[in-house]
Amino acid sequence: MPDTSYTLQLNNVPADQDLLDAITLIEVEDDAALASAFRLRVPIGLTDEGDWTWAAEDIFKPLTPVSISVQLGSEVNEQLMSGYITSHHVHFDKDPGASFLEVLGLDAGTLMNIEEKIVAWKDMADSDIVTQILNTYGFTPQVDSTQPSYTENETTIIQRGTDLAFVRRLARRNGFEFFIETDATSGVTTGHFHQPKLSDQPQKDLALAFGEDTNVRTLEAQYDALRPTTVDARGLSIGDKSDQSASASSSDLDPLGADAALDLLDQQPKSLLSRTSAFDNAELQTRVQAAVNASSWAISMSGELDVTAYQAVLRARRTVLVKGAGTRYSGTYYVSRVTHSLTRTEYTQKFELTRNALALTGSEAFGAGEGLSLAAALG
Repeated sequence: MPDTSYTLQLNNVPADQDLLDAITLIEVEDDAALASAFRLRVPIGLTDEGDWTWAAEDIFKPLTPVSISVQLGSEVNEQLMSGYITSHHVHFDKDPGASFLEVLGLDAGTLMNIEEKIVAWKDMADSDIVTQILNTYGFTPQVDSTQPSYTENETTIIQRGTDLAFVRRLARRNGFEFFIETDATSGVTTGHFHQPKLSDQPQKDLALAFGEDTNVRTLEAQYDALRPTTVDARGLSIGDKSDQSASASSSDLDPLGADAALDLLDQQPKSLLSRTSAFDNAELQTRVQAAVNASSWAISMSGELDVTAYQAVLRARRTVLVKGAGTRYSGTYYVSRVTHSLTRTEYTQKFELTRNALALTGSEAFGAGEGLSLAAALG
């Protein structure tokens, strides 16, 4: 693994060299829709006492803190994830050398998934509830405001289940994403509850068939052309039992290309929301808009990086520019998942991207400001 190394901390201290030498695989899954997860694989063998090495060790206790970082060359050193051990998987095999222990874990959001509870949330908007929940874990809230703010004599929101499941449900109905990230330098853990950040600076370009700039081994693109473009909902007001109705026919997210995916069809597929009782029409409108926004992510792309050429760590929940995929599929994408795999000899990054539009807008800053022309970006 030339110019690539990793660091592993268990219980906030560097792992012993014996363990680092024994590990055959570290895998980290950075996912925009789910918790980030890790997996460590260690071969095990029988001791003279009849026990199995590593499987009997106390260093892998449940909820032990774990952090994993990767270094590329002398300039890139990035924490892939910080989390906690949540489970073990042991494979025992009659063939010598074929047995192994896998240690699995999730990000700090797992602390929110330990206790099921029933809570009545009074006089609060969804965003206020999420802020209060995050504060109880010592997480820094990065929360966008939501409406409406309920009053006790009108509506009380009842939580049944863990904090994690409850916050994810609130995120879905508002069209938000929810995830946890821990800063490697400060140790601050932030809880994110907001729409995807689509206007931030994109990550380093992904380039296919682009001469010396090529850093992608393969790309697979897919366009799901018949997603619902209109979402309707009907129901009764929780407050006064009056009829409710709401409809949305276009996404209110920034399009990542020139042609919004939902605007490309002459015939408009329609979806009806079920179980849609809400306090008022404004709340119902928020829910149908969230459904249309989710439907707009109709273009997906997957591939594998040439890490030696890319010389960077691609991260989920951020945008990236793709070049060399032609006029329809080059442009800005949102990174939905990256799987990082580290072995003794290789570091790979496999990625999944998504997009709510096709074609180039002409304003893409290919080359991170290096002045690459639009014609060159098309490949």
